[in-house]
Amino acid sequence: MPDTDFRIERFSAGHLPALTALYHAVYNRHAPQGYFEKKYDTAYTGKQFIGYIAYAPDGVVAGYYGVIPCMLLYNGETITAAQSADTMTHPGYRLKGMFVELSERSFALCRQEGINLLFGFPNQNSLHGAIHKLGWQLSHTMNAFHLPVRTLPFGRLGNKPGLAGKIYRLYRALILAKYRTSLRGIPSSVQENGYGTVYRSEAYLQQRAYSDHFVVRIGGVYVWMKTGAVIMVGDMDAGRHNFNQTIRSLKRLARWLGATEIRFQVSDGTQLHELLSQQSDPVPAFPVLFQQFAEGIDIKKFRFTFADIDIF
Repeated sequence: MPDTDFRIERFSAGHLPALTALYHAVYNRHAPQGYFEKKYDTAYTGKQFIGYIAYAPDGVVAGYYGVIPCMLLYNGETITAAQSADTMTHPGYRLKGMFVELSERSFALCRQEGINLLFGFPNQNSLHGAIHKLGWQLSHTMNAFHLPVRTLPFGRLGNKPGLAGKIYRLYRALILAKYRTSLRGIPSSVQENGYGTVYRSEAYLQQRAYSDHFVVRIGGVYVWMKTGAVIMVGDMDAGRHNFNQTIRSLKRLARWLGATEIRFQVSDGTQLHELLSQQSDPVPAFPVLFQQFAEGIDIKKFRFTFADIDIF
């Protein structure tokens, strides 16, 4: 148990400003305006604000653990699930048992709310504690693929304030106008391999609009991506066209945008993973962990791409 003087409350819409303040205290940067309001708008699932937030005796928001409800495809049906996200502890209140306490309360709330499965993609620093203190089960580890691009690294200007950033963003919009579509996202490429994964319904894709990603069409292939110093590809319908040609076209676009790398993250056993393995050596990336709150679900039957992770 954390210090008994800490006040723990179930997360709600009224706590969103406190979550924004905690984010700034932890990462020393501001979240984009409206980021958490959009991210936690999961009313389409029938579940919303599943988590807990803690306040120190002086009123400072000290910690948060919560999950984002979604639907998963599994054996041809949809099941209610949630992704663990935004676990944060204020740097002034760490090592007080708050992470475990808030997590366990959130797990109990998931069971109460009828969430069947919880999944997450922790970093290596929290992996040991998640497995040995909280009983998370490791399914597999996603792999990253880094495809280098020879270009001047001016893509990093995209997030810069001032005139240089503004000019670059206008230039980027001009370059992307030829490729950009009105799609919010694309169906998961993982489905084509028969695995369970996140159900990307129109309502889900609308909720995911909290992040600055978009879909382009290159040579008949839809690519869900984010741009910057690196192009992050969330997913693509890779198996329907010439993959090598698509990668060459993506690299050409990256050169025009000043991005020095194209980066993928994807689970093994999928067609996209197999195709990327012919382009680059896989590098271990995010572990895929599960908490099971219902019987009869085989966690080994799930696979993901980077687009399924809340930070994309």
